Amino acid sequence: MNDPFADNPERACLGIPDNIFFPDPGENALAAQAQQICHTCPIVDACREWAIYNHEQGIWGGTTDRDRETIRRDRQAEPLRSRQRRTHLTVVAARTQAGVYAKDIAAELGITARTVVRMRGELRKVA
Repeated sequence: MNDPFADNPERACLGIPDNIFFPDPGENALAAQAQQICHTCPIVDACREWAIYNHEQGIWGGTTDRDRETIRRDRQAEPLRSRQRRTHLTVVAARTQAGVYAKDIAAELGITARTVVRMRGELRKVA
């Protein structure tokens, strides 16, 4: 799956070599460095949710593969629809902030552009 945040100019990992975020097993110092970068990022939550939902490998949203597996396991009791909605809201917020069109966000998430517009309205009410 493509990185939906690749064109977001606000991401903290912009310009950082990819190998930092995809360390080999046992490269704990590299993983810790990547996590520190993530924790300064304004889209850390969206990035983490994307990785959880899509079973991405490497450091995403300040979490390791193992961290995300634990989160997925803890969420198993939560209904699937609620988990997907939370992920979609988080990604819609980040992609909207990056200036991505509703139709493009919808295509990435497999939902309709109308749903993206509704989610944007919900996010505005909360903000």
